[in-house]
Amino acid sequence: MIIERWWPTPIWTDNVHFDTSKVASKCLRLREEGFPNREFSNVGGWQSRDINLDAHEEFHIIRDIIKQKTKDVCASISETFVCRLGNIWVNINDRDCRNDIHRHPGSTISGTIYLQTDENCGNIVFYNVDSPMKHYTFLPGEKCNFFYDHVKYRPKNGMIIFFPSWLSHEVEPSGSDIPRISMSFNLTQRYEGL
Repeated sequence: MIIERWWPTPIWTDNVHFDTSKVASKCLRLREEGFPNREFSNVGGWQSRDINLDAHEEFHIIRDIIKQKTKDVCASISETFVCRLGNIWVNINDRDCRNDIHRHPGSTISGTIYLQTDENCGNIVFYNVDSPMKHYTFLPGEKCNFFYDHVKYRPKNGMIIFFPSWLSHEVEPSGSDIPRISMSFNLTQRYEGL
């Protein structure tokens, strides 16, 4: 029997080894120094406005990691698929802070790299909200990701995650006494020669 998968939803993850504490400290300093912030999906916590990675020496490693991992993600899609970093910002969630369910319109692929986490800092949760599957019945407990309506990832220091920008997601409330620090970003598809 031939099986073809027409509408898969990829989520890419990797663990990168670098000094996350150095970058996390810079993020905390930005908040303390009054770097401009915004409220988008954050409920409590702090979310910076877009950051120019080249303007901060501590963020050069993040720029380089995202650049390399973006190449890997694009190559997994097709030989000609190319994305560039559109924008990036800092997220700092203290205890009980979270991010409401949202998407990233105006981009192609989005992602997050985790800088300071622990096992109680809250998971990132992705939802299959637009699938007609929710109107059909499947046996409970079926162990196949084909049937899941959501999936959770536990953040870890140095973890980077990429996902389609249209995929609905949220961040659970933090139960940790240390700030959960990450940098989130959007990639836009580019066409070679343009």
